[in-house]
Amino acid sequence: METSMANAGMNNAMVRIEHRNKITKLLYQEESGITKQDIMYRLHLSAPTVNLLVQQLEIDDLIFYESAQQSSGGRIPQLVRFKYSAYITAGVEIQKNKFRILLLDLNCSVVDRVTVTRAFEASKSYWEDVYAAIEDIRKKNDISSERFMGVGVSVPGPVNQEEKTFSSILLDIDSYSYQEIENIMKYPLVVENDANAAGFAEIWKSDDLDDAAYLSVSKGVGGTIINKREIVRGHSGFSGEFGHMTIDSNGKKCLCGRRGCLDVYCSTSVLSQYADDSLDKFFENKKEDKHLQEIWDNYLHYLEAGVSNLAVIMDYPVIIGGEIAIYLNKDFEEFKKKIEGLDPFKRKTSVCKLSALGADGAAIGAALIIIQGFLDI
Repeated sequence: METSMANAGMNNAMVRIEHRNKITKLLYQEESGITKQDIMYRLHLSAPTVNLLVQQLEIDDLIFYESAQQSSGGRIPQLVRFKYSAYITAGVEIQKNKFRILLLDLNCSVVDRVTVTRAFEASKSYWEDVYAAIEDIRKKNDISSERFMGVGVSVPGPVNQEEKTFSSILLDIDSYSYQEIENIMKYPLVVENDANAAGFAEIWKSDDLDDAAYLSVSKGVGGTIINKREIVRGHSGFSGEFGHMTIDSNGKKCLCGRRGCLDVYCSTSVLSQYADDSLDKFFENKKEDKHLQEIWDNYLHYLEAGVSNLAVIMDYPVIIGGEIAIYLNKDFEEFKKKIEGLDPFKRKTSVCKLSALGADGAAIGAALIIIQGFLDI
């Protein structure tokens, strides 16, 4: 008898959690707000259940009330609105010679950002510097530790979530345990591959895409496959390493030891090396320098080959992101026409598109994993 009662109580608690999650998800998606009556109608829940669970969300500071605008007479209904500013998370993108921190609210809107010039080191002192920078920007924005949900870190290389390790050719490390990072950070921590994070963010923010191949083009070239809004990791966790797709078997040698990898031809270093390691300077100088224009044209030739291969193999839209996205914008329509011209199937759907998040994608995506876990939606 006691066991049956205990099981019934557990089942009721699980049902309440499920209902709360559904209400939270609905409110999160309805940015302009929704009435309690609409919540009852759309989720098929009783008035007592909705009143109780919305009250709990108010106690947790996740919602607020607002009067709806109404042209006719009568009682003005109260809208329940999600409070995106209630909690803040940090997305950190680790690069070879710098790291970037973005503070984001629950809607992934950027609250503040900072870039710190610091060469990567597989050391405790490096991560202490990252933590100190996070604390500085948190305190600068007057965000209490109670409102701070956690830290999402993106790294340029494969991440083994089970063993809590990552490796990176770009950072010159074979295997690094991020247990040390967890010990230093005093908040919940997620570590994710930068392209996985960026691709996840693109799909999350998209209204019309559930599947995509995301190609990240920065100093390193990587990518991820998103299927039904989830990251495809592959059997060994190396899915989406598009930078090591061979596009010239007799080509230049890659850092991985092989020849002709896409990374060798489409890393942004291929361009910035001609302008004091500055992409801005390269594209500014290109306006009056025919040699730099030729380098850019040659760069696009290889990028077209890579994107075309992905489009044929995956039959998903290819999203081009990373640092190159903003510079590709001017030439993108012509670039897209060439990709579509290379399509052997002449598909009517869009073959490729530019990232909506640009260089912020990896940091936003890493933070978004924390946010998704927090909201449990």
